[in-house]
Amino acid sequence: MRLRSATMVAAVLVTAITGCARTSAGPGHPATATANTPAADRPAADTLYTHCGIDEANIGGRWFEADHPLSDGNGNPPPGWGNPDQPGTIRILSATTAEFRDSLGHVVRFHLLAGATGPKRICA
Repeated sequence: MRLRSATMVAAVLVTAITGCARTSAGPGHPATATANTPAADRPAADTLYTHCGIDEANIGGRWFEADHPLSDGNGNPPPGWGNPDQPGTIRILSATTAEFRDSLGHVVRFHLLAGATGPKRICA
């Protein structure tokens, strides 16, 4: 019983910690890579989590930060972006750079947050 309680607490904490920083996530796993992990020069379909603006992304199991974060100034995505997410593609450009693109013409370039094991911030 004690082990089950500890497991439940850990699951709740992981969910709370990943919160709004979830990006490029697989179904039900907010801070994990998708099954379609992108490879260099080969875009992979993905969904960018935009609920708290576009600032960070978990891509292929590594945390990246937007070169130019985007928001409406109130912690939401800018006008024209989906909320809570935006479908598109992710492509690895180099060992430290990735790019998100969608059919609406949105492009966001991300750089690797070396050594990051989770999001920089959690939104409410």
